[in-house]
Amino acid sequence: MSAITKTRYIPKDSKPIELEDVPAVVYVYPFGKNFAGIAYAGKAYNSAWHYQYGNEAKATEAANRWLVSMRDVEQMKAANRAAKQAARGEGHPFKAGDIFHWSWGWEQTNCDFYQVVAVSKGTVTLREIAAKSVGCQGSSMSDTRVAVKDDFLVSSEPFVKRPQCQPGDNGKSSWNIPMKYGYCSLWDGRPEYCSWYA
Repeated sequence: MSAITKTRYIPKDSKPIELEDVPAVVYVYPFGKNFAGIAYAGKAYNSAWHYQYGNEAKATEAANRWLVSMRDVEQMKAANRAAKQAARGEGHPFKAGDIFHWSWGWEQTNCDFYQVVAVSKGTVTLREIAAKSVGCQGSSMSDTRVAVKDDFLVSSEPFVKRPQCQPGDNGKSSWNIPMKYGYCSLWDGRPEYCSWYA
């Protein structure tokens, strides 16, 4: 049995519309008394969209608008990749003594703090530290807390984590540390919300 070869559907009498350096194309074509456009991204065989318009101008306008948005996405991806590679090459920015905050929980907000006790280029060693209450949040079961540096919990043991670099807007990147639930981030010194149930 011969294999089935996939091909894109390219309508008869269609006109391809493309933008330089954008891996996408839109075919605009006559459709009865109207016009239609079918778009493909990258090397995909399935269309990204396939719509009908009142006339050729509207179909062409929609095609160009989508291609511009695709170009913006590609530029953002390229900037994020470059920022991430640069950050990884330099290693994470953390140092011994830094404090991380981890907010997590379901139907309540747990508030944990961890202090960096050792670092390497690719990892940090953390140990949980104590927190103290600095204010009530209008409920008998919530407050705000701050970390107590160097006050390591007797029950805590050091553990090693590998920080992750997350690309952001305008080529800027941020770092965090993945945990069992979500991630923890560098503490900014402000009180953190905590809640509990009896």
